[in-house]
Amino acid sequence: MDKNIYYKLAKIQKSNWFFKAKRDLIEKIFLKYKIKPKKSLDIGAGIGTNIQLLKKFSQKVQGVDNSKEAIKIARIEGIKNIYYGNALTFHKSKYDFILCSDIMEHVNDQKFLKNLHQITSKSGYVLITVPAFNFLWGNSDEIAHHQRRYSVKTLKELMLKHHFKITMINYWNFFTFLPAIFYLYLYEKIIAKAFNIKPKDNLFNIPKFLNQPLYWLMRIENWLCLKLRWPFGVDIVLLAKHLDE
Repeated sequence: MDKNIYYKLAKIQKSNWFFKAKRDLIEKIFLKYKIKPKKSLDIGAGIGTNIQLLKKFSQKVQGVDNSKEAIKIARIEGIKNIYYGNALTFHKSKYDFILCSDIMEHVNDQKFLKNLHQITSKSGYVLITVPAFNFLWGNSDEIAHHQRRYSVKTLKELMLKHHFKITMINYWNFFTFLPAIFYLYLYEKIIAKAFNIKPKDNLFNIPKFLNQPLYWLMRIENWLCLKLRWPFGVDIVLLAKHLDE
């Protein structure tokens, strides 16, 4: 990602509804499946916000990121256990739990999953989130340098091919799916083009009167996500276990 995005993330990740909701979902998954790893890794740790969450459940937590700027910001925040490295080749140790939050869409997913399997301990867990559906491709994907979006079917096939057993998989951001389509096809593809409005990233602080209700709505969705199977959503969440080849 562009350097300036990390500084924007540093300002909003703790309070923005989307990032708070994702951390809430990760925590609910830990609790539901009683995951208690000795050693965890956050791939694409960025400025380290998720590392703070992982410390609640894991005895030891490390991170890896390919941005020196992000690691610098993390250290300013007091998070020093993030290594500089490539998600396709990082192999410092084996881990009982690995978080891959919005990483696979940026890289060669075949090479990524091959390396992921190698650094996951026997019967260890991996938790992956990715953006869903190619027809939702928009400016945010271009700005974030995404290479693709996924469906539940394609993600399942990839995980099975690379020797992971799927524990749970579901679409996420179900409640914001229709607003996302409305924004993409009405604003980006019609209004923005008609008035030649330049694309901008969506990392901004929304008003408190919207931020908090959206967060509570997503907390409800997170609870339902582990009980129901959503037919669609803006993202996908997957929990899988390492299998021997």
